[in-house]
Amino acid sequence: MAALLTDKEVANQIGISVDQLQADRALDRGDGGDRIPAWIEVGTSWRPRARGTRQSAVDAWLDRHETNGVAA
Repeated sequence: MAALLTDKEVANQIGISVDQLQADRALDRGDGGDRIPAWIEVGTSWRPRARGTRQSAVDAWLDRHETNGVAA
């Protein structure tokens, strides 16, 4: 299984602060938006073993939100 990215790694890749990333995640959970790449919890029990973002989710998000190499 591929390693999950931390909030800091994701924020660096998409060009925002960790605080903004976490605030946008809360908003996305509330309204189902697409402000940031999808964040997942991986585990088989009620207690997740890991939380983070897959690199593929970051890449797909960047593809959806970049216009001519510049974030939209």
